[in-house]
Amino acid sequence: MRELLQQPGYIQAGYSLLNAPVAARWQRKILDTLATYHEQHRDEPGPGRERLRRMALPMEDEALVLLLIEKMRESGDIHSHHGWLHLPDHKAGFSEEQQAIWQKAEPLFGDEPWWVRDLAKETGTDEQAMRLTLRQAAQQGIITAIVKRSLLP
Repeated sequence: MRELLQQPGYIQAGYSLLNAPVAARWQRKILDTLATYHEQHRDEPGPGRERLRRMALPMEDEALVLLLIEKMRESGDIHSHHGWLHLPDHKAGFSEEQQAIWQKAEPLFGDEPWWVRDLAKETGTDEQAMRLTLRQAAQQGIITAIVKRSLLP
């Protein structure tokens, strides 16, 4: 094993070893899986690393896959935002409807948290639409949920 590690193109995690051709196939699978995820969940920032591993390469060595994901993040093939992994060109954000709701709600945030119901009432917005918008804002790191239905900027 030491002799193999001296050669370029091998990745080691614990007692497991991955050669360059297999690593390249795994990287392609990870990128394809992430692209599919973004197509199906345009409003979400991306999966976490464990979820991406389970989605892309569930039967492969966990430590090797996670190390490969980390190397891809370090090289810029995958980006990370608040722990969510995404392709470099993916920008999760508000839908047009959510953006309009957020523009009404954002100025109301100060130092005190709001209950979702109260914020919806204050802005004249459907409570469920407000809830979805605030969930999206929390995923983007714009606000933080204090309790399940009370949020702070």
